[in-house]
Amino acid sequence: MISPAAKTILSVIDALNMGGAQELLVLLARNSPPGVRFVVCALQDDQTMADRLRQAGAEVHVLGRRRPSLLQFFRFASYMAGGLRDLARLCASIRPDVIHCHLSDAVFLGFAASFFHKGSRVMLTKHTPVLFPKRSILDPRNLLRKAALWLIYRNIRYIAAVSEETRRNLLQGLGLSRDRVVTIPNGVEIPASARGKSEAAREALDLAPDETVILTVGRLVPVKGQTYLVEAMARLVDRYPTLTLLIAGEGPCRKELEKRIEELGLTGRVRLLGYRKEVLRLYAAAQVVVFPSLSEGTSLAIIEAMAAGRPIVATSVGGNLDLLQHQSTALLVQPEDAASLAEAVAQCMEDPALATRLGAAARRKALAEHGIERTVAAYAALWSN
Repeated sequence: MISPAAKTILSVIDALNMGGAQELLVLLARNSPPGVRFVVCALQDDQTMADRLRQAGAEVHVLGRRRPSLLQFFRFASYMAGGLRDLARLCASIRPDVIHCHLSDAVFLGFAASFFHKGSRVMLTKHTPVLFPKRSILDPRNLLRKAALWLIYRNIRYIAAVSEETRRNLLQGLGLSRDRVVTIPNGVEIPASARGKSEAAREALDLAPDETVILTVGRLVPVKGQTYLVEAMARLVDRYPTLTLLIAGEGPCRKELEKRIEELGLTGRVRLLGYRKEVLRLYAAAQVVVFPSLSEGTSLAIIEAMAAGRPIVATSVGGNLDLLQHQSTALLVQPEDAASLAEAVAQCMEDPALATRLGAAARRKALAEHGIERTVAAYAALWSN
C-alpha cells in the first residue's frame, strides 16, 4: 500500500457527469489509504457527481469551461489554453505528488500541466477499449488525436487499463511498452449480503406486487445499447403481461429513447428513471439485470449487479468477457441483437433455478476478484512508485 506519509493525488477529469470514470473516483476517494489528500479537478461545468465526491472525502475544484468542437479551432484553442492556465495554477497551489488523468481532454491538459510543476508524476486510466472516435480514417481530428496520444502516452509514467482488451488496444494501437501499461480492473464496495430489501425497494419505485422487473443501469448514450433492450422488451410484453423495464441513467439519448418507447407502444411498460444516486437499491427490485452495451471497459454497474447476486444478461463485448462467463455467471449474447436479448431474459425468467445459480456464481466472483480494496491497492502501488 501507499506510504503513510502525506501524499496529494490530483485526479483530473473532463466533467463530473454520471459515468463509470466518475464513479471510480468516488470509490477511490472514499477508500484511499490514510495520509492521502485526494483532489479532483473537473475541466467542464457539469457537476452532477460533485457532491458525492465531497461526501466521499475528496476536495473538488471545477474549472467550469464549456468545450467547443475541435473544428472550431480558435474557440477550442482558447478552451484548452484557459484550462491549462487554471490547472497549472491549481498544481502550484496544492503541489500534487501525482497527476492522475481520466478521459480525453484531461489527459492532454494533465500532461501539459506537469511541465509547470516538475515534482508531479503523471499517470492515466484508460476507461474504454476505444482509442479513437468512429470517424473517417482521414478525418483531421483523429489524425491529430493519434499524433498527440502517441507523444503523450509514450511520456507518461504509467497507464492503467480497466480491461485486458483495453490494454491490448493500447499496446497494438500506439505501440507502447508492455511494462508501462497495466490492467487494473474496476472494483466496487460489496455489501455483506446479497439480500437487498426487495419490498422496500419496490415500494419506493411504486411497483405492483406482481410486476416482474428488468433493470439496466448506464448513461443514455449510443454505446450503452439501451435502444436494443427497448426493442427486446417489445418482443417480451405479450408473453409476460406483468413485465416492466426500468432504465436508470441520464444522457443525450433520452429523447431518442422516449420516442422509440412510444413508437413501440411501450409507454408505461418502460420507465426512464433518470440519474439515481442509490442504484444498489434498484438491484433489490429487479428479477433480471441487462447490459446491452456495444462496447465496454470494466463496467462498475455489472460488478454491482454481480455483487447483488442478480442474474445478468449482457453482451459479449470488451471487459464484459473479463467479468462474465456464458452459462456460468451470466447469459451472454451478441451486441445489437434485440431478439437474442429477449430470449436470454425469457430464459432467466422461465428457469428460476438457472437464475439463482447465475446470481450466486456472479456474487462469488465479485467477492473473490472485484472488491474495491483490490482496485485501491493496485492504484496506490502506482501512486507510490
